[in-house]
Amino acid sequence: MEESAKANEALFSLFPLMAGAMLLLLMWQLRHFGRVALVLATAALGIPGAAAALLLTGQPFGFVALLGVIALAGMVMRNTLILMNQVRQDLDAGAELREAIVESAVRRARPVLLTALAAVLAFVPLTLSVFWGPRRWR
Repeated sequence: MEESAKANEALFSLFPLMAGAMLLLLMWQLRHFGRVALVLATAALGIPGAAAALLLTGQPFGFVALLGVIALAGMVMRNTLILMNQVRQDLDAGAELREAIVESAVRRARPVLLTALAAVLAFVPLTLSVFWGPRRWR
């Protein structure tokens, strides 16, 4: 538990730098505060699923789970960026807003789902690993 606390402390000390770099890159790419806020708002959408998965499997919220939630938030924000860019391209091509949103979601659903599935499957060996997996303390 002590080693896990040390690892979490080291990770938390980097959060302000990580958040600042992320905001800077998002502002550089999107050039609009509203779009940045939308992308950041979607970061929390994976938390209910992560919490449910941990509860169903009976696993603790340790260091690896924390890394998984951070990676999940990154994936969700990346997928939001991809979808927003597609909607903007469709709007620039003359589509109505509703049509652009629906068509973009349909067009990007398969690539988003496949990359998300690949990332989830990549984390499965980590959860079963003696080295990386959560330990039960008695």
